[in-house]
Formats: sequence, C-alpha cells, structure tokens
Amino acid sequence: RCLVAAAYFQTRIKNLDAQVEAIDVGALSSQIRSIEQLKLTGDSLATFSKWERAFDQLNDDDLADLQKILLDLEDQAKRFRFDHAQKIAKVLEAKIDTARQQYDLISQALQDIRHDEADNRSKMLQLRDDYQVSRKTILAKSFVFGDAQPALEQQLQQLAELFQKIDQINNDGDHQAAKSEIKQLSDEMAALRRQVKELPPLVNEQVNEFP
Repeated sequence: RCLVAAAYFQTRIKNLDAQVEAIDVGALSSQIRSIEQLKLTGDSLATFSKWERAFDQLNDDDLADLQKILLDLEDQAKRFRFDHAQKIAKVLEAKIDTARQQYDLISQALQDIRHDEADNRSKMLQLRDDYQVSRKTILAKSFVFGDAQPALEQQLQQLAELFQKIDQINNDGDHQAAKSEIKQLSDEMAALRRQVKELPPLVNEQVNEFP
C-alpha cells in the first residue's frame, strides 16, 4: 500500500513541478525589457511600474514559495506521511492556480501598455489623413460653405494644435494620457467631417431659395 501511495505521489509531484515550471517568467521579463525601451512617462509609467512590481512579487516571492512547498511535499512523501502530503498538495495546487492567474493578469496588462503605443500611432495616422482631406475640401472649396467658412478654418487651426499636443505627449512617452486626447481628437474630427458633408447642400439650398 505504501509503495502504491509513494508511486502516486511521485507522479503527482512530477506533474505539480511541471505546472510550476510552466509559469514562464522569462516571457514576462522579455515583455518588461521591451516596454522599458519605450521610455514611458506619466500615467503610462505609473501603470507600468505597478505591473513591474507585481512581476517582481511573482518572480521573487510567489514562485519561490511554490518551490519551497514543492520540496516540503517531496519530503513528506519520502517519509510516507501521505495524509500530510495530501494536504500540502492541495495547498500547492491552489497556490499554483493563483500564481497562474496573476501571471495572466500581468501579461495582459503589459500587452495593453504595448498596445497603447501602437494603437495611438495607427489612429493618429488615420486621423491625419482625415484631417488633410477635410482641410483640402474646406480651403479649396470655400465658396460652398458660405458664412460658415471662417468657423471651419478656426476648427482646422484648433485641430492642428491638438495634433501637436498629442504628438508631444506621445513623444514624451505617456501613451496612456495620449489615448484620451486622441479620443477627443477623433470626436472633433468626426464633427468636422459631418459639417463638411452636410453644410454645402444647406448653403446651396439657402442660396437658391434666397438669391
């Protein structure tokens, strides 16, 4: 009976050891080194620092704790203290699950930080294209906008300033703060595009009705 139990725990310990090893902190470490190259500032840096500390906790404390419990489990199994070993194994399984969940949280958070930078760049390119199209229409076809032309040109100027502001925030490395500014820019660009589309027919109708 003892030999059967010993064989069972040997297999179980091997499986638990593999689960611990599967928590690949090396991959997280690579993500962190990659993000460090972005030279983050402001909100982005604060968020990154938070998850970097969480990684340190996982790497330096949690995984070390798992290894310690694993050794204790092996020791109890070798001493044929199977009841005690069973309790330790359950504790270890729960802690492995917790560590895996924390690993996933950290990994996703780091991906989100990296995504902010790439997503901002992509959105800014699209918004610049939209801006240039609207600007060209407003300046080249000023006659179709009537009295609204000066206000539209003022909006163009304000948008140009907002582009510069966001570029500076992005260049400074605070991609998280830039993200909210890009949302505002996107909303204002959408409003401008609507005006560029909707005003000419209204102006034309007014001119024809009241020549």
